[in-house]
Formats: sequence, C-alpha cells, structure tokens
Amino acid sequence: MKTNNIIQKWRKFVNEVVDKPYNHYQADLILRYDEDISLYGDIFNQIRAIEGVTIISVTTKSKTSGIDQKMVRLELKYIPTKKQVPLSQQGFLLKRLIKKIYGVDDARILSSKKIHK
Repeated sequence: MKTNNIIQKWRKFVNEVVDKPYNHYQADLILRYDEDISLYGDIFNQIRAIEGVTIISVTTKSKTSGIDQKMVRLELKYIPTKKQVPLSQQGFLLKRLIKKIYGVDDARILSSKKIHK
C-alpha cells in the first residue's frame, strides 16, 4: 500500500517536471572587447557564469574596431531567472551583467526573442 502511494507521487512529480514549459530566449548582440583579452578563454567563461545563460555562439568572426579593440557578433540563449524583473527588462539586465565583465568595453543587444524548446 505504502509503496504504491510513493510510486504514484513519484510519477506525478516526474510528469510535472517533464511537462513544465521553460521560457527560453535568444539574444543577438555585438560585443566590443579589449584586444589583449582572450574572447574564448576569459570573456566566454564569464558570460557562461551569468545565471540563466545556456549557450553562446559566435555568428561572425572578431574584427578589429579602433585602437586595441575587437568586435564580435554573438548569439546567446538564456532562461530569465529573475522573476521580479519584467520580461521587457530581461535583455537590459543581461546587457548590464555582460558589460561588467573585465575586458568588455560595450555590449549592444540587437534583438531578443522568445524561442520554443
């Protein structure tokens, strides 16, 4: 009797987790960073450390931009984690966190959209 109850509760829990929809978003952005900083080693690791960021992809190769700076276009996939922040402000929050990374001079979000996963 007790075993059946545990199994039923477990099945209910697993079904809720599997069926739970996640709000995945994709942001296209341009990142300007110091030439002396490693994009893949330093900056990507810091971006991946931001809560909610799941995937980082380079969409265009790095190009020189001004003196001692490079630019690259990235695609980020993320799940908003701050429930108290309105969805319209999630991109702004992400941009602010990226701009705090050492070596990043600027981050400009070109677009942000919800994707279904």
